[in-house]
Amino acid sequence: MSDLNWEEADLQEVQWRRETFEHANFRHVRWDGAEIRGCRFLSCDFTGSTFNGATIKDSFFAACEWRWTRFFGAHLIDLKMTGNSLDQADLAGIVIRGGDWSSTRLRYQVLSRQDFSGMQWKDADFYGADLSGVNFQSADLTRAVFAKTNLRDADLRGAEVDGINWAVVDLCRVILDQAQAIHVVRSLGAQVMD
Repeated sequence: MSDLNWEEADLQEVQWRRETFEHANFRHVRWDGAEIRGCRFLSCDFTGSTFNGATIKDSFFAACEWRWTRFFGAHLIDLKMTGNSLDQADLAGIVIRGGDWSSTRLRYQVLSRQDFSGMQWKDADFYGADLSGVNFQSADLTRAVFAKTNLRDADLRGAEVDGINWAVVDLCRVILDQAQAIHVVRSLGAQVMD
């Protein structure tokens, strides 16, 4: 379904399975307690909506707008969330597990202590975000942006870290494996000798 207007609709507790929406207007919609599984949302606008306590699983969101959207207590599980911008969304109390969040903007978001292990974060933009204590083990962080990001106690062991600009990353208390540590030091211009 394309170009539908759901603005200010009350979709609390709705249960959607395998629905597809393109260019739909979901501005200021209440999705609180909703269960959304296996759905596709392409270039949809969720500005000002609430997903408090919602569960969204195995769904795909591409190039969607999320300004001022609230997710308190929401569970986002195994989503393909590529090319989205959540810079101005309120992610307090959100739970994110699994999936592909490549090319997603999460600037200045507070995502501390999340378990992002094994997830895809290629080209993700975490500029200024709080990622303290995040588990990134075995995640793909290729070309991710970590400038001005709080990575204190974040665990990157086994993660793919190629293309990260380490010169602008605060490495204080970041957990790396030995191969990553050598990679980081070399990327900063040092020679590692046996």
